[in-house]
Amino acid sequence: MASVEWALKRGKDAEQEVQRELIRLAPRFGFHHLTRLLIAFPWGTSQLDHVLVDRYGVLVLETKLRRNAVVLGRDVENRWTAHYPATKKNYSLENPLRQNAEHENALRQALRDKGLRLKPDFVNSAVVFVGAKSLKLEMHEINAMKVVRLEQLEKLLARRNDFVINKGDLSRSDVSRLLVALCELDCSGRPQVARRHEQYLRERFQEVS
Repeated sequence: MASVEWALKRGKDAEQEVQRELIRLAPRFGFHHLTRLLIAFPWGTSQLDHVLVDRYGVLVLETKLRRNAVVLGRDVENRWTAHYPATKKNYSLENPLRQNAEHENALRQALRDKGLRLKPDFVNSAVVFVGAKSLKLEMHEINAMKVVRLEQLEKLLARRNDFVINKGDLSRSDVSRLLVALCELDCSGRPQVARRHEQYLRERFQEVS
């Protein structure tokens, strides 16, 4: 069984791969980018791997590392499957779309608490699989647009207005206020909150291992 430390390290490595690609793409698409945003609530914590802020609002990216796997699943299922052709083994994973829905709700609540009440479509999310061989997913068209391999991230950003209903009409001052609020919400520099979140991750890892 993989150790918690090993799993956490692999997760961070995947996040760094996505971060490098976002740094490359930011000048073209004009977004601001925050990484590993940790938000604390009275009932727990929520960590957002990557948060993009631009005139379309906020886009939360969840990173999943499944090197050389074929990912199978449906948007209505609680669990998906990572199939590894080389070893013919299958591993279960939580439906990341549902995980991202939790992140979206947490972020909306945190922004509301700071007096920023965005319309629902100004907070969206997507999933980026790092290293996956292919994605064989049965999903509604909109959800299908929101799950990509790292190699498809540029395409996702290029067609973002296909799944974002708003017209991208946030002003520069709106974007600036969002960025300030998100930076103020970030608790990653607070050791007590970071330890609390790591303990949550360890407990979650034990549940699914």
